[in-house]
Amino acid sequence: MVRYPPTGKYRRARLFALTLGHSRKAVRLLVWQSSAQIWAELHERAFRRLGGTPHVIVLDYVTRHIIEVMCPRLICGGDIGGD
Repeated sequence: MVRYPPTGKYRRARLFALTLGHSRKAVRLLVWQSSAQIWAELHERAFRRLGGTPHVIVLDYVTRHIIEVMCPRLICGGDIGGD
């Protein structure tokens, strides 16, 4: 639980963490809500803070539906889940 600035009351927060594999540089962002759109926006904010994006992105510890939001079959092609 973290103190929510607008009200001063405690609320459950979520921590978004993005870590680059080679340099181990990391960005951590605190958010109050979660959705596929917020998850995508958090990636944009994190890459802006890091000054750009890596050539290859590996999603780790995410459920299949999140991967399909980020890389739908119509865009990426093939079966990304290996089913």
